[in-house]
Amino acid sequence: MKLEKFQGGTSMTMVMIDLPRGDTKADDLLKKDILSRLKKVELSQHRGTPEVDEVRLLPDGREVWVLKNRTQGVAYIVTLRRAPQGGTYFSITGPQIFQRG
Repeated sequence: MKLEKFQGGTSMTMVMIDLPRGDTKADDLLKKDILSRLKKVELSQHRGTPEVDEVRLLPDGREVWVLKNRTQGVAYIVTLRRAPQGGTYFSITGPQIFQRG
């Protein structure tokens, strides 16, 4: 987080830490399901249909899906967990808005 003072106020900017790039662990069907959920959120924010620009890998196994966006950085944290009966559960946190470097 970066704080800057200006005109009697303070501006706070989120800056993404440098995480390694990698491939998602999600198969094609799961990627489609995740993107469908992201689409609902992005459309509600008037940003259009999401396209993944890159996946960043967190040390704990979660994935940061960074979306293509010209004006601001938009990222979601995706957690994938094996389901006891087979398949994979997923959860999504975000969006996180950050300043692109």
